[in-house]
Amino acid sequence: MDRCSEPLNHKKGEPMRKEPKRFTISVSTDLFEHLRTLQKEEYPEKSRNEMLVDLIRKGLTAAESGVSPTKIKEVKE
Repeated sequence: MDRCSEPLNHKKGEPMRKEPKRFTISVSTDLFEHLRTLQKEEYPEKSRNEMLVDLIRKGLTAAESGVSPTKIKEVKE
């Protein structure tokens, strides 16, 4: 039996549509407070989920461009 990584739509034998995925992370108290402050200051009209998705996208864009987080921190200081 040949298996693939994507679940199949049982009716059509096609891969299921990729819907948004849910995952859970745990953060330290310090990081939680930092995120709470950031949400109040930078994302006041957004939900926590929307803020985190935006931050993840920005982080991925920075990683793809070769900008390291330590260089970003140095520039801010």
